[in-house]
Amino acid sequence: TVHLSWVNALAIGPKGQVATASSDNTIITSGSWDRHTLAPNAAEIRSLSFAPDGKQLAAGTRYGLTKVWNAKGAEVASLKGKHTG
Repeated sequence: TVHLSWVNALAIGPKGQVATASSDNTIITSGSWDRHTLAPNAAEIRSLSFAPDGKQLAAGTRYGLTKVWNAKGAEVASLKGKHTG
């Protein structure tokens, strides 16, 4: 699996996990995580971060939405900011 647009973010977790996020609205994970292609269907993904224990991955989108997944690729949270600028 490859991204079809710009790669905007890269995150490396504490257990060797690797995730990349793209303007094509996908995240690709590998390393000690199962390989997933995640698509939050929200907007361009601009940022990524693994939890300190490496068990969750958070992604921030262009329009203030943050989504969180577990290592099995299941979405566990969706957070919307109220920022105006």
